[in-house]
Amino acid sequence: MGIYYCLLAGTIILGAVMKPEKDAKRRAIFLGIAFIILAGLSAVRYSVGYDYSYGYAPHYQLVLDNPQWSIKDIHFEPAYGLLEKATSLLSQNYQMIFVTSSILMIALIMFYYYKASPNATISVFLFLGLCQYYCSLNLIRNTLAAIICMFAFPFLKKKKIIPYILIVLVAATFHKSALLMIAFYFINLIPIKKYTLLVYSVITAFIYLNLEKIMLFVTQYWYSGYRPKDGAPLEIFEWPFTIFEFLMFLIVLLFSKRLEKKDATNSVYVNYAFFSLFFTLMGTKYFILDRFGLYFVLAYPISFAIILMSLREEWVGWKQLRDVTLKKIAYPIMLFTILIGTLAYHSYSLSLDHHGVVPYMFIFDQPFYTIYLDELEDDKSEATENSVVNTEEETIEEPIDEPNDPAMSSSSDTELSEESNSESMVQSPEDLPDGAPVLVDMEEFLS
Repeated sequence: MGIYYCLLAGTIILGAVMKPEKDAKRRAIFLGIAFIILAGLSAVRYSVGYDYSYGYAPHYQLVLDNPQWSIKDIHFEPAYGLLEKATSLLSQNYQMIFVTSSILMIALIMFYYYKASPNATISVFLFLGLCQYYCSLNLIRNTLAAIICMFAFPFLKKKKIIPYILIVLVAATFHKSALLMIAFYFINLIPIKKYTLLVYSVITAFIYLNLEKIMLFVTQYWYSGYRPKDGAPLEIFEWPFTIFEFLMFLIVLLFSKRLEKKDATNSVYVNYAFFSLFFTLMGTKYFILDRFGLYFVLAYPISFAIILMSLREEWVGWKQLRDVTLKKIAYPIMLFTILIGTLAYHSYSLSLDHHGVVPYMFIFDQPFYTIYLDELEDDKSEATENSVVNTEEETIEEPIDEPNDPAMSSSSDTELSEESNSESMVQSPEDLPDGAPVLVDMEEFLS
């Protein structure tokens, strides 16, 4: 757990030293360093994130074991299937899928911060503190889709529906839940004012009170694996998360005029804050609904950065401060509130460990990975020996009716042994080296 707090502390220290908000070059270097660290830790993790061993590692192993599979044969969405097929050309080690997906996700979010955030330090800090980074370690496809959807956000602000929908469709090729954002294009065009907020609140209360019936109906056609049994929820999300989401929504709502002062289209951030709260609230009855909130919660690192930089423009510093007014000291108060509140949220979330990221483990420390490296060396040695044997055999003329060459029989046994070893990598825990992922029923995982 300590490594995650080191990331938070390192972000603040690096930001204080580099001051990436000053110019684009500093921002690029800062985000480049953040990319290397975050993508690196994500790439070399082992069994960090529940879906690591439950789904992604064994599924990628199936892709490796079935090179004849086309994209249609892979059970995941087509873009993620394409990522798996492309990755399988680079390495036969299942860890490589976490390397490529980590690089892709972190590169995209850091690039988005470069383009959209006025304060990269705050954005990266919130990306970590609000546990969005931990989502990327667990809900790989969902997080990839949500990050891609953030690139549609500027087109939502400009009311350009065609590029918006095209980006959402690309996101849906990683996770089909992204299709929901097409409907939210029209919903988010309605600004949240006094009366619309009242209407939204009434609708939210109605949906919440009738959620069991709604879920029973919806799961007949979509996400049937999450269909509640006898109207009972599969799992619930804790209320403290909803309370914290409500407080974040209030901050964005109260500072909405400042957001709109910077750009009139920034009013959409209020919509995103509300729907992030909405899905977190629904998660208190059905945890799976909280995952839809990921498409909206990713906007907080940008909206909070805009608010803070707006307040900072009126901050003169403690030395020049003479007449103390709330307006003049709003920046340090808000900065302190966001830092402490984020740390509290982060600590509470890690204590529950909903994403299965505690403890953090390096792939290099695992016994089975050492075995894998040893097997690679053995394969190289065996290939060298076989080439020598084949060279020697070329000089020997054997009778046509000679019985099968023992060397060929030995080679056959070796191949059978290798196939057996390959199968054992994805069978039962008893047949596996310590810590290796176990193959699960993919239909159950994907239902």
